[in-house]
Amino acid sequence: MCIAKLFEIQQELTRDRKRLKQTDTAEIKPQLWILTPTLAAPTLTGFGAVPDLEWGQGVYLLPIHLQTSIIVIHQLPRTPETLWFRLMGKGTVQENAISEVANLPANSPYKGSALDLFLSLKLELESKQSIEPEERNLAMRLSALYIEKIQEAQQVGRQEGRTEEGQALILRQLTRRVGNVPIEAETLVKALSLDRLEDLGEALLDFAKIEDLLAWLDGDLNK
Repeated sequence: MCIAKLFEIQQELTRDRKRLKQTDTAEIKPQLWILTPTLAAPTLTGFGAVPDLEWGQGVYLLPIHLQTSIIVIHQLPRTPETLWFRLMGKGTVQENAISEVANLPANSPYKGSALDLFLSLKLELESKQSIEPEERNLAMRLSALYIEKIQEAQQVGRQEGRTEEGQALILRQLTRRVGNVPIEAETLVKALSLDRLEDLGEALLDFAKIEDLLAWLDGDLNK
């Protein structure tokens, strides 16, 4: 069915080229990619599939006129480049890929995107009237990761809350010691990390005028 659709698209492109009289441009040849969690060697041989030396392990080419490649997910190497494919695998392959996502740093963009996809999959699995044992185990695993994501978000929120409280406190103390703080200086203060805010809190005890604050901020920027 997929290959038939590929040929249908190819015919449409050929008709469009003839209609537009595009004889001076290279012909576009769409490529079909088939992803499968697993596929037995005899089946690959039966389809005439051969390893794709350019793409590497787990990728196969069908005879050239079929314009089709097959990605056998369980054969893919465990590398960052194949992670997204392995998440679509089954059994141990998928479990290992999920563990790799869980072990990524909290600030990794890949982790955030993967967890969002996991949540969608979790909701989809839980909405099924009949769920297989393997799917149930997967849903439970995804639930644990989702809880972890919520906890990390709460931790970030608490950290941001502490920083905002520190900014407000420091700005109030500065106003008492040196008068109104210019908007430019206030912006710089709000850009400080929590550790640097604590340093400023100690330093401002020696401030007598606004120039003292500006000099401290200028020194901080030049570090």
